[in-house]
Amino acid sequence: MCLCIVRLQYKDLPTNGQGSEDIPADFMTSTTQGQWEKVLWREQPYPDNYVDSKFLESLVVNASVAKRSYWKVVEGALLVAEQLCLVSLLSGVAFSVHEVCLHM
Repeated sequence: MCLCIVRLQYKDLPTNGQGSEDIPADFMTSTTQGQWEKVLWREQPYPDNYVDSKFLESLVVNASVAKRSYWKVVEGALLVAEQLCLVSLLSGVAFSVHEVCLHM
């Protein structure tokens, strides 16, 4: 069985409108326009690591982070610590009682 891979180059695509009715308009290269776009699948006249000044305009930082009060966080941490202490204490007591009952 033979597997053949055909690689289509962007320069092979028609860019003058002839024969391009089956190719979407956004698939055409932007080299004639010269404007950088934030897409990786289109060949552009810029290096791969190029970033323009508008690159971070759409960045949203910490949009879904809830504001918390320090003392409410401390209270919640103390409640969890209390539960852990109670579980370990009761586990220790149960283990001790079990050991004492086995040795009698």
